Amino acid sequence: MGTIITEKNLEEARHAIALLAVKEGVSETEICASIMEAISVGLANQNPAVQARWRSITPNGERITPERLIAWAAKKI
Repeated sequence: MGTIITEKNLEEARHAIALLAVKEGVSETEICASIMEAISVGLANQNPAVQARWRSITPNGERITPERLIAWAAKKI
């Protein structure tokens, strides 16, 4: 069973992105672009175990977004 991500979790992730952007002196768009690049690399991995892990982030086949990835990771920690 996948981890349930709520709208509150996504809002907290958006807030984390905003805080990181301020801390790093870059835009939120730049932070999200970097995360999307990492997501793309991860999704391209051919290892079945890695693919299963990525599928577990959005078990309903939803698109993985930076906010969703952060919310998922926060719940796993």
